[in-house]
Amino acid sequence: MVGDAIRKIRKKKNLTLEYLSHQVGITPGGLSQIERNIVDPSLAVLQRIAKELNVSLHVLFTEENGSFISRSGKRKKAVFSDVNVTYEFLTPQPRIDGITPNMEVTLLTLKPNSWGTESEASHDVDECFVVVKGTFEIHCSGEAPIILHENDSIYHTPGTLHRFYNPGDTDAVAVSILSAVIY
Repeated sequence: MVGDAIRKIRKKKNLTLEYLSHQVGITPGGLSQIERNIVDPSLAVLQRIAKELNVSLHVLFTEENGSFISRSGKRKKAVFSDVNVTYEFLTPQPRIDGITPNMEVTLLTLKPNSWGTESEASHDVDECFVVVKGTFEIHCSGEAPIILHENDSIYHTPGTLHRFYNPGDTDAVAVSILSAVIY
């Protein structure tokens, strides 16, 4: 679980609970609850923790089992308390021992009438987004929303601010392909 990974990496790097919590802007008690898997942290908090630990975000969701196979129904998932999106990792995930793939592919499922992020965000890598099921509204840097349906795709260059929304009444599913591992 994510808390176990945070604790393991924090201890491996000889960081105290107090130090890490201060660096990421949460209380030591809050970090302790995250590490004991009592509370689910927000995406923003997980991003700050991963940055401070100097690991990709999805390292926090990786178990060391020696397998780089991603099977339907058995994939590692990232679920965040502050947004209605679930990420399933389709590519090998970086291992705590430093093995990192050169790209990242995730299957994301967005709940009906929900945003994928709280605000527009950008990546320092290329991204291709392919709709598998449902409809997505893609909002890019204040431009008019772009509507994507099943089998449609959009490509973002590095630094493109964007955000996605599911206007439908059922889950929307897409594949996100990043040219480098960022989570």
